[in-house]
Amino acid sequence: MRDLGMELPAAVVLWSPRSDITDTGDSYHTLKDADPLYLYDLLLRPSAEAYAAKKDQKHPYVSPVYGDYSKPFPPTLIQAGTKELFLSDAPIFHYAYKQALNEMFQQQRYRDIEMQ
Repeated sequence: MRDLGMELPAAVVLWSPRSDITDTGDSYHTLKDADPLYLYDLLLRPSAEAYAAKKDQKHPYVSPVYGDYSKPFPPTLIQAGTKELFLSDAPIFHYAYKQALNEMFQQQRYRDIEMQ
């Protein structure tokens, strides 16, 4: 929206976002067997490959953690459970956002929450 010159929402709330389909976060591997809903090898990896070619998986429209947050971006809240595969995406996204000195970002983790 921002890159198209469209009006941005007042705020963004992301629940368990998959913000990096390159799977660089450690939770994709350490929690692979803990998250009952997402079967990594059966569903997640093939869906990433179907969604974008390997060479395009770091494009910010595909994996937002690689975006430029020094440009205007709405206040953002990310929530993730401590037993879900996408857990490591939250701090990686948070770091990218904070690097741009954007203070309107909050990250929350919920212990033992898993998607069911």
